[in-house]
Amino acid sequence: MRVDPGILIYVTVPFPDANRIHEAWETARAFAKVLADERNLAVLVIQHVPGRVSSPNDPHVHLLINPRTCSNLGLQYGGLDRALLHDEGAEILAERWAKFIAANC
Repeated sequence: MRVDPGILIYVTVPFPDANRIHEAWETARAFAKVLADERNLAVLVIQHVPGRVSSPNDPHVHLLINPRTCSNLGLQYGGLDRALLHDEGAEILAERWAKFIAANC
């Protein structure tokens, strides 16, 4: 049995200046859609709001990115987004986030 090297790409995006929790959520969701559209990736967004349980940590989201690209036949027949699976993947995502924020916020 062959196992793919990339199972999950995990990204945390803090929102220290969030005025409204739903705005942070919508921003993260819109960025996830950009990744889905541009890179053909499935992205799950999970939002944490630590202040609701008396934690001083900033609101943040986690993006759980499936590195397998989606083909016309679905994820099962897609390849891997190998650029994101290597060290430069963090830089690629950080640069894309900065570009997204500059254009949308």
